[in-house]
Amino acid sequence: MNGLGKKDIDVLRDRFRKNKEGEVFRLLEKGRRVRLGVGMRRATVGSPSCFLELIIQLSLKDESVNLERFERIIVVLHALQARGYMFSFQDGSSSIACEKEVGESNMVNEYDALQSLVREYSLL
Repeated sequence: MNGLGKKDIDVLRDRFRKNKEGEVFRLLEKGRRVRLGVGMRRATVGSPSCFLELIIQLSLKDESVNLERFERIIVVLHALQARGYMFSFQDGSSSIACEKEVGESNMVNEYDALQSLVREYSLL
């Protein structure tokens, strides 16, 4: 799919300003086991808090355990941890949510790095 550009951030910001729930999210890339997206949420003070999110599905119901894939996932998780991402398990699923808050001016660069990492290790 596409990368993230300034126009995408402008659209996200406009959606955020009109949103009354305090958070907007835009899915930018989706594979069978991976989803990448960006969002904004209401901060306690000042401008909105911007974030990037990667969801990694560890297993699907119709597949056997693939240790090679798990090894690639672990490499990616270590790289994301070094970049400041936080991790959590999604409720009721075998998915890991990887999230990082970023400044609006750094969203494009961080998204490009995230997308590149996911592609490099063939997770998408």
